Amino acid sequence: MGDDRLDSIQHVLDHPRRRAVVRYLDEKYLPIPVPSFTTYLALRLFPGAEVDDFETYREEVAESLSRDHLPKLDEAGVVDYDPDVADGIIDRGPEFDRAVEFVDAESRTA
Repeated sequence: MGDDRLDSIQHVLDHPRRRAVVRYLDEKYLPIPVPSFTTYLALRLFPGAEVDDFETYREEVAESLSRDHLPKLDEAGVVDYDPDVADGIIDRGPEFDRAVEFVDAESRTA
């Protein structure tokens, strides 16, 4: 893989929410429907959320995923994101394993 592709993956993973998406997708069976992953991610990101507040957090996660993070991860080849199937489907992209390696390496040095 050329340096440009690696730079693209590193750039897209500069955002902590995108690193969390890759980290937590790696723990799930893929493909996964976006609503299911949204709930899972919200639970992981906001473990202490009160029941009354959780839906607000879940909606924030859903919006940030669909409008920003999943399209950018898809563009970089990290995930395959198809928003047009049902409520959206996420699967591994051709660069998913490389992104996981990057996230794992970064978490070991942090």
